[in-house]
Amino acid sequence: MLLASAGDFEANRGDKEYMAQLLAAQQQAAAALGQQCQDQMKDSVATSASPSSSSDSGSNLKASDKGILESKTNLIINYLPQTMSQDEVRSLFASMGPIESCKLVRDKTTGQSLGYAFVNYCNPDDASRARQSLNGLRLQNKTIKVPNSANGGFCIFVFNLCPETDEPTLWRLFGPFGAVLHVNVMKEYNKCKGYAFVTMANYEDAVNAITNLNGTQLGNRTLQISFKSAQNAMYR
Repeated sequence: MLLASAGDFEANRGDKEYMAQLLAAQQQAAAALGQQCQDQMKDSVATSASPSSSSDSGSNLKASDKGILESKTNLIINYLPQTMSQDEVRSLFASMGPIESCKLVRDKTTGQSLGYAFVNYCNPDDASRARQSLNGLRLQNKTIKVPNSANGGFCIFVFNLCPETDEPTLWRLFGPFGAVLHVNVMKEYNKCKGYAFVTMANYEDAVNAITNLNGTQLGNRTLQISFKSAQNAMYR
């Protein structure tokens, strides 16, 4: 069961309608969860008679299998309304299933929301359902994006670089925070144009890099670092 169309949720935070529509989104998500639970119960009854069903229990999962499951519980949520609070994000996504953690990323200087958050579900099925149901949800003037985590990494926009910046410099800068998949320094006449894109394999490593490196000095420049968005993607 999917949520209502994205356009149904257009609202202004200053209006009571905003909270009413947010509540409606949560209620519809809860209804989808209820239907999913009923389907799972039917499947459980159908398979319980099979002798082989016991071999699929969670207690028999290998460590490597558990690692795969954990990676499927993590979601990154992009293009959140800047005025949306962490509690509102948690409440909306918790309507799809139990959440282990929720973090709304804020500017470490101003405290303002940077428009994205990380939600870690207890169950990978709930994470998958949230991605399918809440991706494209429209709140205020934003359309929430919940990309598939298995999309080749998480792209970071690095701005205000000096002309001498090269790929090895950024590999060394971001490498301590986790696996870097790709570095693309945008150049003109063999000089950096002032910005680059760095792709990291893990979103937790990516947000850690952004949190720690945004606002720091590289050479004589103060770096501006954020996840790639529709706004900064035009620099490509």
